[in-house]
Amino acid sequence: MAWLSLRHRARTSGITLIPDALAAHQTRQLRVLRPSVGWPDRIRTDLKSSGRASVTAEKGREEIWFRWRPGRRSRTVWGSIAFDEGAGTVRLDLRASGVYTGSSGLRRGASFVTLCQVAGELGLGEGEGEGEARLS
Repeated sequence: MAWLSLRHRARTSGITLIPDALAAHQTRQLRVLRPSVGWPDRIRTDLKSSGRASVTAEKGREEIWFRWRPGRRSRTVWGSIAFDEGAGTVRLDLRASGVYTGSSGLRRGASFVTLCQVAGELGLGEGEGEGEARLS
């Protein structure tokens, strides 16, 4: 059942479902789907205004650390976004902390759920950005 839910989230967000989707640590290099002048600032603003995110620190203009709430409860996944403005990409690193104890803690796959939610909310994806040619 959990795998079907993760597959659905992956499809709707445009993220590839991989065999280690249930792992507590997820790292992906994602493209900005709507590149424009100042896109890192837009992503920072969108992250800070999200009801699921709590920004904890920023390392200059190149990285931001945050906590993300993937479900209805107050439990969070730790994350960081590192920006590569020249390439138009970000490195998203997510880590679920603690043990997986079902309803009393984060469920398995919480980091992957967070990956899908963050990508969808911030306009990130694994495909090409707007205006780029798609290879068949």
